Amino acid sequence: MIALLGGLGAAVCWAAATLCSSRSTKIIGAPSMLAWVMLVGLVVLAPMAAIDGIPRGRGALELGWLAVAGVATVGGLLLVYEALRIGKVSIVAPITSTEGSDRSRSRNRDR
Repeated sequence: MIALLGGLGAAVCWAAATLCSSRSTKIIGAPSMLAWVMLVGLVVLAPMAAIDGIPRGRGALELGWLAVAGVATVGGLLLVYEALRIGKVSIVAPITSTEGSDRSRSRNRDR
């Protein structure tokens, strides 16, 4: 029963967030929406990152991969917000809901 309620709660949260994102992108545009999402994320996470400090033992390779991941994330989110702006939520939401599912499958396969 708890799993059922948890799944229902997650679905409601996902639907609410997607509908809010869709409406917001139609009002202010995808780039502005992305800028606000990134700004809120920065405000929330910057204090935690400052407290935790700079990780030791990270070289240029790790920083390069971090930059690639950051650019790919921002690009992907911009595409999602643009799709929500011009497309139907009923088409875009199921596609975007699969984000991250390939990683969990590969982790479970390795066990």
